[in-house]
Amino acid sequence: MHQMAIVPFRLQHKTIGALMEKTIISKFQYTTPRIVNFNYLVNQVTENKEWSIKLKHQKHIKKTSHTEATVSLKMIVDTDEDVSPFEIEFVIEANFRWEGYDNETISTLLSQTAPSLLIGYAPPLVAMFTNSSGITAFNIPMIDFTKEPIVNFSEL
Repeated sequence: MHQMAIVPFRLQHKTIGALMEKTIISKFQYTTPRIVNFNYLVNQVTENKEWSIKLKHQKHIKKTSHTEATVSLKMIVDTDEDVSPFEIEFVIEANFRWEGYDNETISTLLSQTAPSLLIGYAPPLVAMFTNSSGITAFNIPMIDFTKEPIVNFSEL
């Protein structure tokens, strides 16, 4: 006969006013992101060790009108080793549109917010590919795009 442990649990309800506020839709919107390129290579590695994975990325912002732009994010996941367990390179892009923002704000949104949104679509794909290849699932960490230069939208 199996022993069953009973763990006490109490549901507590708290009302938080901020959760009940009306949601305001942003005037900065995007189309569904597209994966325009995805290359994945599994290498035969017999060495059982902890790998130091490095991430490189490149943003590209293309102005399509005074209120629209296409933002693409290229990411390379690799190691500094001669042979790494896997290599991944992908490009994700989406079209962004807005109204009512000044040039400085839109430059920040396209340089920081847009790539942050795009990278959010990559972790499940990368984890699925690595895990399906007999490798421990690799999860792409959060990336701080606020530490990078802002592309001036008026100069595009």
